[in-house]
Amino acid sequence: MNMKKIYLIIVALLSCSAMFAQTVAITANPGTSGNIVIGQSNYHVSESIYTDAEIGSGNFITAGSAIQEIYFFVNTLGTGTTINNYKISMKNVPAGTTTFANGVYSAAGYSVVFNGTFTAPAAGPVGITLTTPFVRTAGTNLQILIERTDNTLHTGYIFDAAVGNDVGSTELSSRRYNNTTAPTAGITTLTATNFRPAIAFVHTYAIDAEILDIATPDITCYNTPQTLSVYLYNAGTNSIAGGAATVTLKVGGANTYSGTQTNTGAIASGAFEIINFTGINLNTAGTNIDTAYVTLAGDGTSFNDTLVTASVTASTLSTFPLVEDAEATLTPFPVFNYAQAINVDQLWT
Repeated sequence: MNMKKIYLIIVALLSCSAMFAQTVAITANPGTSGNIVIGQSNYHVSESIYTDAEIGSGNFITAGSAIQEIYFFVNTLGTGTTINNYKISMKNVPAGTTTFANGVYSAAGYSVVFNGTFTAPAAGPVGITLTTPFVRTAGTNLQILIERTDNTLHTGYIFDAAVGNDVGSTELSSRRYNNTTAPTAGITTLTATNFRPAIAFVHTYAIDAEILDIATPDITCYNTPQTLSVYLYNAGTNSIAGGAATVTLKVGGANTYSGTQTNTGAIASGAFEIINFTGINLNTAGTNIDTAYVTLAGDGTSFNDTLVTASVTASTLSTFPLVEDAEATLTPFPVFNYAQAINVDQLWT
């Protein structure tokens, strides 16, 4: 497995260990801001819109799949890690409502989903368990109201932002108030901005198997059977018993393969097992489409059951010298993109 895949797996595991189950993270058009989530003045109020397309129209729309947790992402730790008098409210708004103008602060139509204290002790995901899970309405956007009224400075905090929305980064998808004067509903004005909090919405399932990654050999030409490894992750709260999860790997494209295995041992919540599929013939040059999926009795969601990736079998180089035209219109260029020098520059003539 290459270093990029190792890094991605580590990031995924760090995230999933804190927030397993169905997770929809909205982090597009990434940015950072100290004026979101809690703000750096005595009081903070904000409203943000997350579109149906960003969340997924079929996600969190029943009582059995409601939003149970949300996660914000601390980029830089500030002072005052205990956040008191913190209220989060949600409401469904029409699909056409995607942006804000400057407007008066109001909690009308919102349902309070959290009202209390949370701690932001370190950089990274900061989870808040909702006291009242929220059910979305399919086809609508989700609007979130944050109110912090603890009259305390939390200086230095910077949070990750999802700037704009799925339409574009300049969309005014949020509005906010940060000031030393307590906000008053119906009077205080919120200022529109395109910096809204990056956020993850979570519903936890007791039984939830996930295909986390398919590890493939490095790009080269092959003349012996190869091994592809599937990472089976337990995203649920219950342990997965040995032999309970069935994993199927299929290879299509330049080469073909199909095989099925079960997990050998119990997989604890937040842990994973690597399932190796051996004896795979990848001798034919070209792109391979690798698909892995898992079936598990009682699995609460299917959105993370399947993963599709691609791998490449390089053509055999038998004619020398290798000649390539610098002005050729071939895509991708250069053709021999798997023939690398030690310093990462390609040697070609």
